[in-house]
Amino acid sequence: MSYRLKVLRRLGIKPGVNAVSAHFKADLSRIKQSEKRFKNNTVEARRAKRRERLRKVKANKKKEGVVYGPGVLG
Repeated sequence: MSYRLKVLRRLGIKPGVNAVSAHFKADLSRIKQSEKRFKNNTVEARRAKRRERLRKVKANKKKEGVVYGPGVLG
């Protein structure tokens, strides 16, 4: 239950059906928006990790040359 509805009830005001419905819709909207932000942040974090890993691989390959692969005799 939203804090606004709790405050209204503590003040002795009984919120109407429309008020309760509006608060629940606002809560659901806020939750969906929060989940979307969280998902976007985790996706971006995974992308950043991937970019960093590829940067390190490229740096090592440039530094060491091809170490292992078809046709490479060591």
